[in-house]
Amino acid sequence: MDIANIVGARVRSLRKNRGWSQEELASRCQLHVTYVGQVERGEKSVTIKNLEKITRALETDLAELFMGLGAPDKKSDNLSELITLFQSLNLKDQKFVVDLIRELLQWKGLL
Repeated sequence: MDIANIVGARVRSLRKNRGWSQEELASRCQLHVTYVGQVERGEKSVTIKNLEKITRALETDLAELFMGLGAPDKKSDNLSELITLFQSLNLKDQKFVVDLIRELLQWKGLL
């Protein structure tokens, strides 16, 4: 997954966790809804200026958006992908995934 996809997934996750539509986020950050959708899908490389608008609208900061995005290495590829996928889920689905992983680890005797 490239940086545009990772940032887009994080923007989508933060937006969904607030219960906002893409239209709501676009309105709050004064960007076109099509652009917001393209950013969330990783189709557009967002500019720093627009990233600032998005993070302010989401009442967060750039540090949270980029948390955990260090230089990738082979060992962290799976973890980075897992984090990105997890963050793209809504809170209900995140809880389901955590419960499922906990059950699997207990079943394998790892917990």
